[in-house]
Amino acid sequence: MSNEQFTAIKDVQAYQDERNVEISKVGISGLRLPLTFSNKGNEQGTVMEAAFTVTLQKERKGTHMSRFIEVWDHQDRPFSLLSVKPLLNDLEAKLDATNAQFHLKFPLFFEREAPVSKAKSMMDFNCEIIARSNVQNSGKDHFELVLMAPVTSLCPCSKEISEFSAHSQRSHLTISLVLKDQSSFEALDIDALLHEMESVGSSKLYPLLKRPDEKYVTEHAYKTPRFVEDLVRDLVVLLRERTDLAAFSVQSENFESIHNHQAYAKVDYTF
Repeated sequence: MSNEQFTAIKDVQAYQDERNVEISKVGISGLRLPLTFSNKGNEQGTVMEAAFTVTLQKERKGTHMSRFIEVWDHQDRPFSLLSVKPLLNDLEAKLDATNAQFHLKFPLFFEREAPVSKAKSMMDFNCEIIARSNVQNSGKDHFELVLMAPVTSLCPCSKEISEFSAHSQRSHLTISLVLKDQSSFEALDIDALLHEMESVGSSKLYPLLKRPDEKYVTEHAYKTPRFVEDLVRDLVVLLRERTDLAAFSVQSENFESIHNHQAYAKVDYTF
C-alpha cells in the first residue's frame, strides 16, 4: 500500500465522542510473549502474560490498539524493575494519554540445592509487576510487586494429638508490596524476598530430593509446625519493619491433605 493510500484510510478511533464518558482503562490483555527478565543483573528467559491499558479521554471515540504492541516491541531488553517507569512513560506518549497502566505475570526460575545430597534442580516462583502512572490525576505513580512462593506447612494440632506422625500441606505464600516511590521499587531484590518468604514455612520445597534429603525435609518440617495463621503473621513480621513500603498484603493458601478444601488466611497492612 502506498503512503497516499495509507493516509487516506479513515482513523475512526480519532473521531469525536459525544457521550461524555471517560474510560478508566482501555487496551489489550492476555498478551503472551517471551520475556528476558533481569534481577540484579542475573538474566533469564521466561514467558509473560501482559495487559497494557491507558485512560481514554471522554471526547475520544477509541484508542489505537496496535500502538500498545509497538510500545512493548520498542522497549530495551532485558526487562527489569528499572524498565517499569520508562514503559509507563512510553505508553502515555504513544497513546497520547494522561494515565497508563500495565500488569505483567511470569514465572521466575532459581536453582535450588537439596539439603543433604546437594543435588541441584530448578524451582519456579510466580512474579507479577503492576504499575500505574498519575493515579487519580495526583501526579503520583503506583508500583507494586507480587510474589508467590510455595512451602510445606505441618499442622501443629495434628502433631500434638497424634501418636504417630502429623499431616502437612503444600502452602502457597503470596506477598503484594506497594512501594513508596520509584527508587524503592527499583532497589528491590526479588531473589532475597523469595528466600525470606520460604523461611516462614515448616520446610522449603525442592524439585529434586534423594532419600537422605527426604528424611531431612520430613524431620525438619515435623520440628517446625505451622498453622496457616502462623505463616501470614510471620510474613507480616518480616515486612512491617521495612521503610520502603507504603502498604502490603500477605496471604497463604494451604492445600490440605486430609480435607477437600484449602485453609486460607490474609493480612492487609497499611503504614
